[in-house]
Amino acid sequence: MSQVVDTSKVSEVIEDFKRVSSRAISCDDPAAFEQAEAQLTEIEGYVRELEQAMWADEATLTLDHLENGDALTATDRAVIRTFLVSDAAHYLNQERDFDDWVAELNRLISAMQSESDPVTRENIGELRGMLRDAMRLFPDMRHYVEERNRLARFDCAVEEPDAATRRTLAKIIREQLCSPTR
Repeated sequence: MSQVVDTSKVSEVIEDFKRVSSRAISCDDPAAFEQAEAQLTEIEGYVRELEQAMWADEATLTLDHLENGDALTATDRAVIRTFLVSDAAHYLNQERDFDDWVAELNRLISAMQSESDPVTRENIGELRGMLRDAMRLFPDMRHYVEERNRLARFDCAVEEPDAATRRTLAKIIREQLCSPTR
């Protein structure tokens, strides 16, 4: 029997986030941005729990297949993917800026090379500004590469999981199903 999951509050939660983020942008206050960021983190947890609840019935069957050593079905693989890496997969589908970040980094490196020969009192501030601009790119670039690598490792691990991998996958799914915060 399929579990009915109440998703009626999602649009309300998103609308509230829109209001909070708009306020942060309009008032130009770092504390308001921190509030919006904290709210976004809460929303992500809420949506993750909803997603897992939506797949709970299928997850129970997948647990049986994993624990009994049965062949994994396409649905089983979808359940495992949902519980372990759906965030990474969907992030990679949405993110379109990596090539732009690489191009911007290369542009900044070229500009830094120009400003560094020679370094003077007049241009050292420009050099520092470019360094700060380059520094902001790396967290996003690193996150993208981490998620891409995480997804690749997952795909390898579930292709033909051995007994230890099956136990680990079952344990993770069971913990997420039983956790009040999933």
